[in-house]
Amino acid sequence: MEVVPSTALSYPGSALAYVDDEHFAYIMGNGLRFADATTGKTKTFLWADPRGISAFDCSFKGRSVVVAVKSHPPVIKSYAWPSLELKHTLIGGADLDYDKVVPSTA
Repeated sequence: MEVVPSTALSYPGSALAYVDDEHFAYIMGNGLRFADATTGKTKTFLWADPRGISAFDCSFKGRSVVVAVKSHPPVIKSYAWPSLELKHTLIGGADLDYDKVVPSTA
């Protein structure tokens, strides 16, 4: 049996990144939460990963979300926005978790 909260009552204070003009994202528990700044609606992504996320960022220009998933070896995944379809997976490059990821602007 798995218990997962359905609603967050407050913002946890983690770093924010704007995905587009109306949406921003932040780490919430083991997942990434997207919020619509105009309607207040939220959508949780990658919640099922047991170890969570060590870092993330969004490329406003490239319309993508880059996530460093806590795993061994460390993995960085790039997703298209707004479909959240997996575009790329990078494995290796670090012995421990990534502290920060920055998507390319090219």
